[in-house]
Amino acid sequence: MEEFVKYYNYQRYHESLQNLTPSEVYFGTGHKKLKQRKLTKNKTLEARKKQFQKNQLNLWEYSLKFWPKKFKFVWRHTLYKKWKLSGNQIIFTVESVGNGTSSIDDETYIIDKLTKDRLVLKNGEYLFEYTKK
Repeated sequence: MEEFVKYYNYQRYHESLQNLTPSEVYFGTGHKKLKQRKLTKNKTLEARKKQFQKNQLNLWEYSLKFWPKKFKFVWRHTLYKKWKLSGNQIIFTVESVGNGTSSIDDETYIIDKLTKDRLVLKNGEYLFEYTKK
């Protein structure tokens, strides 16, 4: 019985005691462990967030390899010439033509969905869907 009491009070973590042992709570040493757990949790979450963002970027870069880097797509009086990635955004270089004048600008969109055959871009409330043929 004595071995069980030692185990119960000094080794067994109790969920109702924030996964501390009764001895850690009784002697007031548990706060150090809780602080260390919180630091470890925050570091882990930050590392996972960075890894997720890196994986997302790699996925976008991989998927966008199947889309032509330079292309000509005319919509109304706008000529979309090329694109580049910046994080989860895609930036198009566009030329506006009409009424005897032209201007070259960059338009930025958030990549909403991207597969080998489909690209969905978001600009404010508007969604633009592109499919490869």
